[in-house]
Amino acid sequence: MTELKDIINSMVDRLKTFATEVERVSLEVGTQGKLGGQAVVEGVEGTWRELTNVVNRLAANLTNQVRSIAKVTKAVALGDLSETITVVASGEIAELATTVNGMVRSRLFFADSRSCHYEHWQTKSVECRSKSDLKENSVARRMCQTSRACGKISRLM
Repeated sequence: MTELKDIINSMVDRLKTFATEVERVSLEVGTQGKLGGQAVVEGVEGTWRELTNVVNRLAANLTNQVRSIAKVTKAVALGDLSETITVVASGEIAELATTVNGMVRSRLFFADSRSCHYEHWQTKSVECRSKSDLKENSVARRMCQTSRACGKISRLM
């Protein structure tokens, strides 16, 4: 009877440890925003080990997804449009990643387009000013010419 009591008490202790670790990780990662937390439950085997691994995979996946999104949004904020979110995700995280990547592509297109317009303006401005037939609509004509010259950019989108 004492042996059974010790086994049951040991199981209850492991369950308490597991519950405490799961609560700690869920608070750190899910509520406090401390990414990277992992549950540590010593001496568990079988189902308890599997459950601990499931909690740790969940926390690691969330951490990787959020860090990837944060990395790209920081890069965009600093003007670096070369980064994209490459993390594997589904559901709302995937939708957020797609939205952020779309935002980066659209900013990149806008930046490339403005650069092309500026470069075209610089090379064609002397030529355009010398034509006597460009009067009232000269700016519109220049933008039209620039748009055709920069058509390659619009095909990237």
